[in-house]
Amino acid sequence: MLRTGHAYVGASAEVEIASILDKELKPSGWRIEHNFNFPRHGDIDVVLLSPASRVYCIDVKSHEGTKQFINGHLVRMYNKNVYSFKEGDLLEKVRFQADYVSQLMNTKCTPILCFTQSDVDIKGNMANGIYVLSKSNLVDILKKLG
Repeated sequence: MLRTGHAYVGASAEVEIASILDKELKPSGWRIEHNFNFPRHGDIDVVLLSPASRVYCIDVKSHEGTKQFINGHLVRMYNKNVYSFKEGDLLEKVRFQADYVSQLMNTKCTPILCFTQSDVDIKGNMANGIYVLSKSNLVDILKKLG
């Protein structure tokens, strides 16, 4: 797929998650900021403030394949083949984003990596202290955490 195709798929994934969050969380008092400005790094896909004043940072990804955490690395599986992510360490990226939001808001920000394609097969939905979720369980987990 051409880079423009990847960008379109990524943007579509972000719009899909934005729609889900706006529909499911805004009515119950969650504050949601989409495309949060991240100077010199672009933007953060979603920053959430729960009714209990907890802060979350979500990086949305549209990669296919079942996501697993193996030997300290987030990978994706197709059949029995293991593939790394071309963008590098996605966990560190979202942790970096959450650290920025934590400093900016002077409160802890919980990092979340959300995949819109395929499954996430990670025990407890945690990898190196970061929530790794699929779009199908994102809202439920946020409500439990929030």
